[in-house]
Amino acid sequence: MSHIMEIFMENNFKQNIEDLFNHKFNMSSSRLIMDQIVPEDLDSIFEIFGDEKVTEFTDFTTRESKEHAKKIVDYFIKCYHDKEQYRFAIREIDSKKLVGTLGLFSVSEINRMAEIGFELNQSYWRKGYMTEALSLFVNFYFYTLKGHRIEAVVTPGNDSSCVVLQKIGFVKEGVFRERDFFKNAFWDGIVFGILEKDLLKE
Repeated sequence: MSHIMEIFMENNFKQNIEDLFNHKFNMSSSRLIMDQIVPEDLDSIFEIFGDEKVTEFTDFTTRESKEHAKKIVDYFIKCYHDKEQYRFAIREIDSKKLVGTLGLFSVSEINRMAEIGFELNQSYWRKGYMTEALSLFVNFYFYTLKGHRIEAVVTPGNDSSCVVLQKIGFVKEGVFRERDFFKNAFWDGIVFGILEKDLLKE
């Protein structure tokens, strides 16, 4: 790729990320729609982040009340304004119920790279919902946002996340030893990555 083309792609990605934070995009598939989180999602957020099975391998503490869960909703909404991360609501397309979230963060405009993290309501596990949501997002990221690379870092033991990432084309690239400190301990991070050219191979 020429230097001029690289600059063009970088600027294009930068503008697309700006448009994303201005809520100019959403995504949909046969069962799901992905859009922004709103205050009315509190009950659904509590169902997810109040479940210790969901939060087990994340840096989120299990929420014990709706008041506690509201801090997560407020944080995600604040992140839109601060452009710290974009947290997608994963919703059933018919009921519009929020069944999961997917966060896009650590965005590098010059490298056209970002990291993702995700959670799903336990009632929707093993039904293909996260596979569908991640596949939808990956296509959106590469074809619409014009990104180059996505990373996901998974805590050892979270086998289901490893499986779903590899299922849609992420490659296990290695392990960061004691990368993150949360819940009073250091945790390794299993690094998965997918590139634009990986998607184009399909």
